[in-house]
Amino acid sequence: MWSTSLSVFDRELSLLSSAVQKYALRCDFQKMTHVSLELAYSGHDRSVYDYMSVIMITDKFPMGVEFLHNQQHVLRSWRRLSKQQRHDEITQMCYNLTQCKSDRHCFHLARIAMDMAKRGVEPTDPEQKMAYEVENIILRLCKKTEMPTVSDIPFKDGIERLRSILSADWDEFSSPTNRLLFSMFEKLWVRDTKLSTRLYLYNIIGRRFHKCPSGKMQMSHVNAPNLQKVDLDDFVYDKHTTEGKKRKRGMKHFFESATVILNPSENIENRVESKRKAEKIYMADERKFGTRSASNSAERKRIRSTLNELITLQGKSIKTTMLCQKPVAGKPRALYIETVDDQRYFVKGPFKTSEELDFQLHVDLQKEKYGLFPMNVERIVEQGLYYLCAPLKGPFVNMSSGKEYSDDVIWELVKVMIFRAAFKVSDSSLKNVMIRSCEVDGQVEQTVMSVDEMNAMRPQPRATGLIYDLFQTMPREAFSKQVMQVIHTRRAEFIEEVKRYGISAQHLLNYNVSLDDNP
Repeated sequence: MWSTSLSVFDRELSLLSSAVQKYALRCDFQKMTHVSLELAYSGHDRSVYDYMSVIMITDKFPMGVEFLHNQQHVLRSWRRLSKQQRHDEITQMCYNLTQCKSDRHCFHLARIAMDMAKRGVEPTDPEQKMAYEVENIILRLCKKTEMPTVSDIPFKDGIERLRSILSADWDEFSSPTNRLLFSMFEKLWVRDTKLSTRLYLYNIIGRRFHKCPSGKMQMSHVNAPNLQKVDLDDFVYDKHTTEGKKRKRGMKHFFESATVILNPSENIENRVESKRKAEKIYMADERKFGTRSASNSAERKRIRSTLNELITLQGKSIKTTMLCQKPVAGKPRALYIETVDDQRYFVKGPFKTSEELDFQLHVDLQKEKYGLFPMNVERIVEQGLYYLCAPLKGPFVNMSSGKEYSDDVIWELVKVMIFRAAFKVSDSSLKNVMIRSCEVDGQVEQTVMSVDEMNAMRPQPRATGLIYDLFQTMPREAFSKQVMQVIHTRRAEFIEEVKRYGISAQHLLNYNVSLDDNP
């Protein structure tokens, strides 16, 4: 939601959002208000007001969520409000939240639950036991930005299981606030990129096991003051801010300075053990994975990767699994798999739907028609998810512009790139082309193979020239010159090869290929 863009006072928006939360935690009404208004005056009035709900569920247990009904009502009518009315609403919510005492219990409980779910250790404490059961389901509810796993639960089934756990033998689950908390999670979980959404459920758990103060909170009516630039305290610059990262600040600073509570909620001493446990887990993660990866989102990714291990492939047990390359966030993994009968395969997945594989299967079938070496990829289903699978035709390695190849090999590469351009295959670069060298009758033969043709979303070339139409990511200059030299030398063959694809590759003939066209 926030970025490194600058506010009206030339301060990073991400820094200001950190300041809003820190001042809310310390119940500093004046500074929270002026920093929030700075965000509002910078064109982010709705975002900062929406952000107040994160503060309610993260920092203001147990009473903060009592403001959630009002906040959601105001958000629904936000477009109809004047600028002054919006600033007044922001100021009023700053006042409400800074009058509300602070406690990060739900934040701590959620981290403990994730750790217990990861280790499969069911606790005896009733609150933590319920949190453990809830987290085991949440980990298997796939978000929109995540890759599916073979252990995932259909969202509707997961919601019903969560409802059953949280409502069991508890009449208060049907209270307006608890119902709203549950519906907020249900509405936001899949599409929200942040993990703070799960704290709506942990607030329900906390309210079940910890007594909430009785009586409605009485708040005075306030209006927005004139905007002022306030100096930010040192504790604002924590590990989540650009300046905090420059200062090498980590979890120790975050716990000892950034999240200090000056106005604690009633009976917070009964929850201090949860705080101690959570901080111990975070500190251990920082030592093991580094400051940047000591977070809930990073830990969730690590856990979900363990839920995605294939056990069998087409009915055969898997003996070994190895990543082809470093996995890219949000994209299916590419694996080398060896089964117990010593057969080796290339496997990519999982995919949620069969249709996601259609283009790759279609393109691979076209290769033999144009004299190219196919992957012989097929679609398989394992545990309800879809995978691409092909027999491993080793020893293939990625082509590299730092290596020397014969003109014959470069010509085979050019044919591959014409093919990819004709079918508008996205992300065409040398990393998508592999080569195999083998000796046949005393002669070394080299085979070039095109891989990773998942979609036809080819971007516009970033410059004019044939080499840019062939490669989305340019090879090194010397390699590019060799490619253009080969095309020039075999110009007649190049024209004939392009014409085989008809109109889909016609744009490659728009250039008068000569040595002067070298990049």
